[in-house]
Amino acid sequence: MEQNTLNHNRSSFQLRMKHVAIGASMLFGLTGAYALVSEKPTPITTYPLSKPTEYGVSAIKVDNNKSSGEAVMKLDGFYIYTSFDFEMHKENYGVIGSEHEVIEITNLAIDRITSIGGQEYSDFTDRNDHRNINTLIATYIEKNHLAEDKT
Repeated sequence: MEQNTLNHNRSSFQLRMKHVAIGASMLFGLTGAYALVSEKPTPITTYPLSKPTEYGVSAIKVDNNKSSGEAVMKLDGFYIYTSFDFEMHKENYGVIGSEHEVIEITNLAIDRITSIGGQEYSDFTDRNDHRNINTLIATYIEKNHLAEDKT
């Protein structure tokens, strides 16, 4: 009987160390793979394709009958001359003393549009522009009390 010391007397410690090394390398590899897969993309700042529209009230005149008026609105680089009809009604917040008058634009007409330099343009406004102009006019009249009774 021949005894081969190199093949049969392996230390169990060496075998365990190989298993630990293989397990550690697999754990390290799986952790790295998970980090690559679960990595979130860096946020990129995006800008709108067109700048937001700027509205403003240049002038408002409420007629004597207090149910119509004229306004000049500034829309980006243009002046929009409008005439409008409105209704005024009282509302409250459900609390005594919270009564206030609310203006509702019932009819808006775009009379003409000019650039700041005075050049005439055809009507290019859309539904959103009309809604925003109505809101601006109504808010301006309410804020400055242009439609209140002076009696």
